[in-house]
Amino acid sequence: MTRNERQIFFDRLVELRGTYSRTDHQPTALTIVDLIAYATALLDQPERLETLLADGPAPSASTLPST
Repeated sequence: MTRNERQIFFDRLVELRGTYSRTDHQPTALTIVDLIAYATALLDQPERLETLLADGPAPSASTLPST
């Protein structure tokens, strides 16, 4: 890698770092407290719970890969 290529690579890394620091992250998972509140609310609404359970399991894309 030449000196010029190293400088271009370094500049790109600095640009990427700046992009990542500006990105707003929104969590996609429930906290334990939120999960308990959600489950409790579902237990108070049996018809809604039955509807959710009748839909079947979540898509397999959300499962962990086998090792």
